[in-house]
Amino acid sequence: MTRKKYVWGVLILMFCMTTWAESQSPKEPSPADAYDPYQDPVFYNKLELYDKFSKLMGSEDTLSDKHLQEIDLAIVKVALYRTRDRKAHHLPANIYAMIENKIIRKLMDSRRFQVYECLECKTTQVMLKEDSFSVLRLLESNQRLQHVGRDIGVNGILMWNAFVESGKVVLQMRLVDVNSGRIMWSQQYLKKSSLQFDPQLYVGLWGLPYSRNGIAGNANVSGGGVLNMGALWVQRSAFSENVDYGAGFDVFANTAQTEAVNVQALGVNGRMMVALDSLWGKANKQTSLFNAYLSMGISLVKSEVLPVVRGGLTLRFNHHNYIDLGMVMIPETLFQFPSNPVLVDEGRFGGASYDISMGYRF
Repeated sequence: MTRKKYVWGVLILMFCMTTWAESQSPKEPSPADAYDPYQDPVFYNKLELYDKFSKLMGSEDTLSDKHLQEIDLAIVKVALYRTRDRKAHHLPANIYAMIENKIIRKLMDSRRFQVYECLECKTTQVMLKEDSFSVLRLLESNQRLQHVGRDIGVNGILMWNAFVESGKVVLQMRLVDVNSGRIMWSQQYLKKSSLQFDPQLYVGLWGLPYSRNGIAGNANVSGGGVLNMGALWVQRSAFSENVDYGAGFDVFANTAQTEAVNVQALGVNGRMMVALDSLWGKANKQTSLFNAYLSMGISLVKSEVLPVVRGGLTLRFNHHNYIDLGMVMIPETLFQFPSNPVLVDEGRFGGASYDISMGYRF
């Protein structure tokens, strides 16, 4: 009983520590104060959308030295200008700011370019015509491009735009010579959601029973409870914003009466989680609080390969922390245990019992 209390104490402490660390650690701003419900539904989670663009910008392939070497050496002084697509939905402002900052950093780190601030590139002009008006975006003509280029002293304008398309985050870039208006370089970067698996760690307690009979009137040994730890790589389905799936591995072992019964196992499994908040019209929340999960896999328990099935309810308190409350089932099986003078050599392990796990999704 003392060991069980110790295990529960460790689980609760780990959960509290991860929650506290998340609240105390500095973060990049998230797009929490601007949300467009008409964006691609695969990316309805604003934090996830910010994270995907951050991963795209952090990729070694994005603005790599190999790609930058393709640019004419005569283009040294550049300014950035974000183009607008009237047909595309706008991203939250802080995503654009993050992308622009990382573009500037990569250009400067290449030691090849001098990056100039273009305040005019971030404004619009309102043209009045008698009783009507129209809004003109800057740099939409070669003459205006040359004028702005001369004003800030650059010989190239790096035009860029970011958007979501068909389950992918996309960054389009082209470098324009301010004197001729000719496109000197063009590149598109994208990251498919199918390649973006989020790592996930969990630890839990399964109440699976075990028993071993005594010899010649000696007391039987019985109990329940194995400690389970594992890792998963999870992603959102491209077919529905309410479904996550993934695969991983886990290990488990009993935590009490190990002198009489020693159960250790290594397994692999697949997992699917379905958001239930959408059933009552709350699908656009950053994270669905109530979710149903189903996990199926196999484990090598001592010398036996056994199926393992888990299922139940997942409570997600934020994008990272969650708790599984459900059932786990492993076929009851007869095993050989280490020799003991007061116990028979064979014992049983397996059945159906509770599954309580705590996890952290990165």
